[in-house]
Amino acid sequence: MLTFFGQDSRLVVITFEEEKRMSKKKSLSEQWLDAGIGNLLRPPKSVERVVMKSSPMLLEFYKWWYNITPIPGHLPRPTSGLCTNLAIYAGLRNISIEDYDTISKEMNMQFAEAGLIVRLPFNKDIEDYSKESHRSACYSNSARVQWVKDRIQESEE
Repeated sequence: MLTFFGQDSRLVVITFEEEKRMSKKKSLSEQWLDAGIGNLLRPPKSVERVVMKSSPMLLEFYKWWYNITPIPGHLPRPTSGLCTNLAIYAGLRNISIEDYDTISKEMNMQFAEAGLIVRLPFNKDIEDYSKESHRSACYSNSARVQWVKDRIQESEE
C-alpha cells in the first residue's frame, strides 16, 4: 500500500491491487508526475542543512516507531513508511485531525530541510519504495531507522 498527500493536501492511499492495475500502463513515478503529485527530484545538497528539532508530539511518535518491533499484520506496519505509520499512530492515540495535520506537516518540513524528497525521503524512487514495501522491509530501511534515531538523539541534547 502506498500512502501520500496529493496536491490538494488530501491523504491518498493506493492498494497493491490498484498499484498492479495501474503499473501495467506506466511506472508509478510517471503516474505520480502525470497526476501532478509533487516534485520527485531531490533539492540541491550544496548548502549545509539544519533540521528543526521535533515537537513533543512528533518525538513521541518517533519513539513509538523506534521502540516497537513490527510484526507482520500488526503495528507499526513494516510494509509502510513513516508517513503511513504516523497516520496509524494518530488514530491509535486519538490525536485530533488538526494535531495530526500539524505533526505530519512538521515531519514533511524536516524531510525538506534535510534535502530529502518529501514523498520518498528514504528511497530512490517510487519503484524502490514499492519493492521495499512488498518485502515488508520499510521498517528495516537503514536510512529510515537512522533518521528516527537522529531525531530522538537530537531531542536529548
